[in-house]
Amino acid sequence: MHKYCYIFILLLIIGTVACEKNVVEPHINHSSKYAPLEIGMKWTYQMDSISYSGFVGDKPDTLKYLIRNEIKESFVNNLGKEAFLIEKMYKLGPSFDWTFSRQYSESKADIELLRTEFDNTKVVLSFPLLTDKEWNGNQYSTGGEIDFYYESIHQNEMVGSFQYDSTTTVMQEESINAIQSFFLREKYAAGFGLVSQEYEHLQNLGMPTQKGSKYKLTLISFEK
Repeated sequence: MHKYCYIFILLLIIGTVACEKNVVEPHINHSSKYAPLEIGMKWTYQMDSISYSGFVGDKPDTLKYLIRNEIKESFVNNLGKEAFLIEKMYKLGPSFDWTFSRQYSESKADIELLRTEFDNTKVVLSFPLLTDKEWNGNQYSTGGEIDFYYESIHQNEMVGSFQYDSTTTVMQEESINAIQSFFLREKYAAGFGLVSQEYEHLQNLGMPTQKGSKYKLTLISFEK
């Protein structure tokens, strides 16, 4: 009798463990981790820009410098949401001081991240993050509709000198054809926020002549 009792208890334990392994955990959406916002957070970026004159034989002008964004304070914006005032500074090189550029603000809700710059508010992230999700990034502004969409989500990726466990890429504007190349792409990393921004606006005047500019902003340090 004792032998059969031990077998029964063993089978009961195995069955309990098996049931625990098959328990389906509720889905948790970590989308908002792509947009950390707290007073004192500071992002430093490397800016690499190129300008093309459009004249045959002219070499493109290149410029490298640093940009620093720092959250200074919080306030309630005209949409009734808590917003964070961000100060943008730039530095032309190691021997230069940081110079004030401008201020802008960001606010985060359950369904979106808003950025207000030059009196224009854009929905730069839409929650939850879904593959190929599209939205009107200009819905809070008086201008026309601007299509935003997720080019990729939750990707393990190397950006600059850092490896990020989870990145999401947003294409804000895009118009690429034989006449021109125009787009603005932003990449966010969970726990870090914006880690890169790519902008290009070039007119093709017959190869190899181009007119316009492009730049890439890449995160090199994050403090909180």
